[in-house]
Amino acid sequence: MAQCKAAIALLRDRAVAGRQTFLAGDFSLKYAPLIGPDVQDCNAAPFFRKGDGSVQHVFAANLGYVRTEVTRMTYTGHPALLVVLTRPRGEVVIRVMASYDD
Repeated sequence: MAQCKAAIALLRDRAVAGRQTFLAGDFSLKYAPLIGPDVQDCNAAPFFRKGDGSVQHVFAANLGYVRTEVTRMTYTGHPALLVVLTRPRGEVVIRVMASYDD
């Protein structure tokens, strides 16, 4: 949790200033777990978070959300997370992908 909060804090000034910002990866934290820390607790305005239902997450600010896809990958038992974002005017689509392996 401390590393996640620190990463968001490093990018927060940029996001608050209105710059398009995202952070993606395996945070080893789940969303709304029954036991243990919740990845949403490291989120801070103006970021929003999208995840794969497990430990991969994308935090973004000043970007529009289009969709999330969890895709099976060859040669690993873990999925890839694809989050599709748009710039504010909608002219460019940004695809952010995260994956992990043991």
